[in-house]
Amino acid sequence: MQTYYDLEFIKQEFKQTTFTKGNYENCLFENCTFNETDLAQVSFSECTFNNCKFTNCNLSLTAFKEVTVESCKLVGLHFEHCDNFLFEVRFTNTTLQFCSFYQMKLKFCKFMNSELHDIDFTNADLSNIQFSRCDLSRSTFDQTLLEKTDFTTAIHFSINLEKNKVKKAKFAKDNLRGLLDSFDIIIE
Repeated sequence: MQTYYDLEFIKQEFKQTTFTKGNYENCLFENCTFNETDLAQVSFSECTFNNCKFTNCNLSLTAFKEVTVESCKLVGLHFEHCDNFLFEVRFTNTTLQFCSFYQMKLKFCKFMNSELHDIDFTNADLSNIQFSRCDLSRSTFDQTLLEKTDFTTAIHFSINLEKNKVKKAKFAKDNLRGLLDSFDIIIE
């Protein structure tokens, strides 16, 4: 597979099979659209995606190593199909909807100022992650490792304390409602 270095892709629309497979290193993707794009076995290292849209892309064995995703919209992506080796993504000012991180180890990922709606974190390892100013509406935490995870500035999360490991996780005292949802009590 060919390797592409230091390239810029601006305002490109990649459809199902129009993306060239290869290894992309230190490349910039800006204002690009990836609609049902086949990104299987593509490797992105130290790449930046800025203001891009991804919808239902094939991520089978796709590698994301030290990747920055900023001001993007990602819908229906199954990150659990990615290559787990050195998986590291920094999500900033990004909207993720109906995405899945099922059984993934996300210790080296960052989530900042982002909307994470309807995300599946089932059986994932999110230990030591910080959800900085993130909206976690309708996201699923089930059998998730949340030890030392920081939710102090996160909102709209719902975490069942009996089904997740939350030892030393951090929460703001005025935002504990999401820890009590499973008890079906009324908080006024």
